[in-house]
Amino acid sequence: MSAGSFTVLFIDRRGLFRAPVAAFLLRQELRKRGHEDVIVLAAGIEADEGRTLSPFEQETLFPLATDSMESVSHKVGPDLVDRIHLALVMEYSQKEWLLEHFPQVSDRLRLLGRFIPGVNRAEIPPAIPKTDMDSRQVFNLLELAVLGLVSRWDEVRNRFFVRRKFDIAVGADHRGFLVKKDIVDYLKKDGYRAIDVGTHSAEACDHPIYAFKVGEMVARQEVDRGILVCGSGLGMSISANKVPGVRAAMCINPDHAALSRSHNNANVLCLAADCFPEEEEIEIVKAWLKTGFLGGKYQRRINLIMHYRQGWTEILPSDHT
Repeated sequence: MSAGSFTVLFIDRRGLFRAPVAAFLLRQELRKRGHEDVIVLAAGIEADEGRTLSPFEQETLFPLATDSMESVSHKVGPDLVDRIHLALVMEYSQKEWLLEHFPQVSDRLRLLGRFIPGVNRAEIPPAIPKTDMDSRQVFNLLELAVLGLVSRWDEVRNRFFVRRKFDIAVGADHRGFLVKKDIVDYLKKDGYRAIDVGTHSAEACDHPIYAFKVGEMVARQEVDRGILVCGSGLGMSISANKVPGVRAAMCINPDHAALSRSHNNANVLCLAADCFPEEEEIEIVKAWLKTGFLGGKYQRRINLIMHYRQGWTEILPSDHT
């Protein structure tokens, strides 16, 4: 990974329109603000097969040619992935592909559309001429997303370039709030940014409230991961897994926690305050944080889970096979 400059990579399917335009827009905005220590690149997962640009695409890309068109030729590969600090993709399918083939980028990967302020938009779709999503509309979405990214630039730069350690939301019910406090203290001492969403006392409360808070923060990319604590860990895991995009795992020891990461890319860890001493809980957290995702066949299995949740029941084998 490049150490001298904060390196940002935009990725779309072919690297022909969305990625280079987003790269140009980001360069332009950063220059206005005097940020010189940034390298902005664009790339595509697939090589272009001769698609013809629409008039608006030609009009948009032509004045950018001297600044960004050279990046259109980049193809996503290990050398490129390993030297960037932040990868921004346009669609879930691109995120899934990268996690399958380059799992090392897992904690440096974001959906660009999540930076559009005030809109719960995750994807920036491809431009399709003569439809409701033509090139001009896609350009407008890219512009909004880049402006949203720049508005959070100090936060993003600190997370991915300066600190390079996770932002973690931590929540608990009344049974877990003491363990939560110890976890938050440990995370802060070790350089993580820990956001305590509550609860803050032993007064009885409803655990789903805190599970949903943490889960939503993970799903919206406001944090990298989440940690939840209740008496058994089970209520938190059941609740958190109701939030789309969350993969919550209730782990009972460090090996269990490591497997939840390497095989399942769990983004929320659930712990049982009543079942283990606090020092054991911290060891579970340590193992969970340091273990990387393996990608490959494990990402394909995660895709099956996510697609089934979206109603893609055709992924199931028929009764006759």
